[in-house]
Amino acid sequence: MGKLKGIVLLLRPKNAILASIGALVGWLSAKIPLYPMDRLIICLLVPPLILMGGNAINDFFDVEIDRINRPYRPIPSGLVSRNEAALLYLSLSAAGTLLSYFISIVHFAIALFFSVAWYLYGLRLKKEGLIGNILVSLGVSFTIIYGGLFSLSQKVIMYSIIAFLVNLAREITKGVEDIDGDRAAGVRTIAATRGERAAGIAISITCLSAILFTYIPFILGLSGFIYLILSTLAVIILIYSAFISWNISKSTASRASTLIKASMLFGLLAMLLDSATL
Repeated sequence: MGKLKGIVLLLRPKNAILASIGALVGWLSAKIPLYPMDRLIICLLVPPLILMGGNAINDFFDVEIDRINRPYRPIPSGLVSRNEAALLYLSLSAAGTLLSYFISIVHFAIALFFSVAWYLYGLRLKKEGLIGNILVSLGVSFTIIYGGLFSLSQKVIMYSIIAFLVNLAREITKGVEDIDGDRAAGVRTIAATRGERAAGIAISITCLSAILFTYIPFILGLSGFIYLILSTLAVIILIYSAFISWNISKSTASRASTLIKASMLFGLLAMLLDSATL
């Protein structure tokens, strides 16, 4: 039972579900026919498989950082071994990449790219700080692009940009949360290299940029009133997140990160319901 719990914690299935919803948002936003259902089902399976594989290999490489920042994580707590995490990465990434071949060669190329990218992220790119943050945020935004790839529309691109910016703000925030472990491991996040004040300013500016992009789909007539109402709730949370992040510290970073994640959920719901009804 402990092993199963450790694997669930390692793979973070809740985030994987969000990745699947992101792909569905892309599919519906691009107005791709639901039938035949086989392509849609595979398209909804691939992003979570690749993401869960990425989560496993990230924890594989992050074990020393997690001993400081999150000793309760599966590997440092002994619930899952590093070898098991590596095997899960290989299995899930291979399954996602192979499945993607049955959608299109472009879908296959994207799946392969991110499967390799998550390994390189854990091995090296995470230590580069902002570059790693950008890669993770690209992974989030590409779940939407992945779903809408058959008919890549302006709406799909706008939604993916919004997702990228909001997730980037959260990634920078997590750098403040993990500042002690990151400094010990030589991870060059904005917080670790330039201090909490600089990270707070970067978070606030990124949140405000996301807010500006949020209203563009409605202004351009790409989205309707359902999107406007729900995305405004996300914007209110982002505004507050930007406010408290301006003078962020390690003690307040967890709160800011939670708020930004809440705004992401409202934003994703706004995109999903808007795309399902228009």
